[in-house]
Amino acid sequence: MLVFGVVLVLAACGRDSGNTDAASTTKPSGLPRLGELIVNDLTTTDLRPSGAGQLADAAIAAAFRDPKSFTEAAADDLEACKGGLDLAYALLVNGQPKKAADAGEARVGIEVEVHCPVAESRELNSFRVSTKCERHFGDQHKQDSHSALATCFDIASRRAAGALHGQMRIRGKDDDAVLEALAKSKHSGILMEAASEAGERRLLSAVDALVRLVGHNDDMVSIRAGAALGLLKVQREDVVVAIARMTRGPRQERHLVAINALGDIGGKYAERYLDNLALGHPAPELRELARETLERLRAEAGAGSGDDEELPE
Repeated sequence: MLVFGVVLVLAACGRDSGNTDAASTTKPSGLPRLGELIVNDLTTTDLRPSGAGQLADAAIAAAFRDPKSFTEAAADDLEACKGGLDLAYALLVNGQPKKAADAGEARVGIEVEVHCPVAESRELNSFRVSTKCERHFGDQHKQDSHSALATCFDIASRRAAGALHGQMRIRGKDDDAVLEALAKSKHSGILMEAASEAGERRLLSAVDALVRLVGHNDDMVSIRAGAALGLLKVQREDVVVAIARMTRGPRQERHLVAINALGDIGGKYAERYLDNLALGHPAPELRELARETLERLRAEAGAGSGDDEELPE
């Protein structure tokens, strides 16, 4: 079992963590090379549910030694990426943390930061990812506290590892590589990062791929694609319709991103959907946000509709 606060070595089960020969003979795969990861459990001892440490150990090790995401490297490999992972978790009952509970909510948060040497340089590239998971347990829910925690450890660990993989694979690549990733990759972490890069770089040729990815089954891919379309500000009906569909379902983070993206895009199509959301969204705070966004767009349109004054020569 791995121990929190010490080094997590990304090596196969049963392998001696001090054995550098096996790691050095691993064939290059083109995947990020990840060596040691120092794991820090931030949850106070008096609030750690029984068995939680073992569940976390297993989930983190499985996610960060996944051969589809990272190439194994020894802990003392100076050319491999290294970093740290902060972990926090709790069983909540009416918002208060408990060591044990029959019903409530399990929450897990992970923040991981990794530093990678730049070839032929003394510089480092740094990558940081934060992710979380929440699961209800007990009462009408099918999971107990132990299984809810196990589910969240697994989800949060794999989300963090996947997002880290995406950052390490996409950042620093040229525009063509970003567009190719959007068009061809099946990896959620790569798609997330490529979508963000496309928006930040204002890659208008990525619009069609981003419209498709708004419907992705991974919420974070969908959210990143929607936010990127907002940055690109393309006032096409299919773009606006794709973003408006993000307001379906229970996850309000998607709705918030969609409203902001519609406000960034503007135009008659966006205003139409914002009007509907301002009147009919079930959450009052999001109705208000849609109303304020719509008012801003109409004010901006009105301010820009007047004839320009001729300036004296």
